[in-house]
Amino acid sequence: DLTEEKIAKLDAIGMRWDTLGDAGWEKNFAAAKKYFDAHGNLDVPAKYVEGGIALGPWLGMLRTWERAGAHRKYLTPERKRQLEAIGMVWDRLDRLWERNYGAAVGYYERWGNLDVPSDYVDAEGIRLGAWISRMRRLRHGRCRGTPLTAEQTARLDAIGMVWKKRTETAWERGFLAAEVYAKENRNLLVPSSYVSEDGVKLGAWIQRQRVYYKKNSLAADRVRRLEAIGMVWDTHSWMRRLTLVRQYCREHGTANIPQNCVMEGCWVGKWLAVQRRLRAEGKLTGEQDALLSELEAETT
Repeated sequence: DLTEEKIAKLDAIGMRWDTLGDAGWEKNFAAAKKYFDAHGNLDVPAKYVEGGIALGPWLGMLRTWERAGAHRKYLTPERKRQLEAIGMVWDRLDRLWERNYGAAVGYYERWGNLDVPSDYVDAEGIRLGAWISRMRRLRHGRCRGTPLTAEQTARLDAIGMVWKKRTETAWERGFLAAEVYAKENRNLLVPSSYVSEDGVKLGAWIQRQRVYYKKNSLAADRVRRLEAIGMVWDTHSWMRRLTLVRQYCREHGTANIPQNCVMEGCWVGKWLAVQRRLRAEGKLTGEQDALLSELEAETT
């Protein structure tokens, strides 16, 4: 409806005939093209700004609009094609997941498991250890983020994913070795240097559990499981008294120790009487019961 004269007057003072949205698109697309030419992709950091143009936030906004099906007049099919021609990935999280999963497959093919150290970084610079840990936390709802799909979970299972933490897996391996030792030896008095047949440093592992117990940092469930196979937490106190009782028995040829007998500051006679009473009440551990019975058998 404008006359040629009015159009000329508006042109003379810098009139832009395209919309503000069109102008903004051209400016931002030019910045995206420049980034692509320099880096070969549009994997732009979320907060990336250059030349006053917030390219990272702009691309993030477009991805959000695409997922929501919003602003179709701005994000037209033609503009989408323009972006895809310079490497636009609409679902960036899926792309990153696939890249990391590919690294996990490579690790599995090389080592036969996904027991990845938390600080492991592969040759491509992918922090695979951290990613595996995050997948575990997502599976158990321990961190923010999009939950794993059933398909993603199944794909990780197929390459040996262990959903427990590496520390939990290591503890279970130690407990299994302790269980075997307890069955074979009827106690858990494991020498500190002892290593099981499958390579578990059981002596050191048992000592660590006692340290955690003293610091009250051992989970109640683990305490119960260890006690069920004969764990003695304060070995120094109990074993020291048993050693003194053995010394008395060797010297006197009997386990009938007077109640007032004191050795190295310990009332060994009273202590032995208490242990016999606790055994009769079923309150000694299997390990303690076996050691006490062995002692008395030696002196009868």
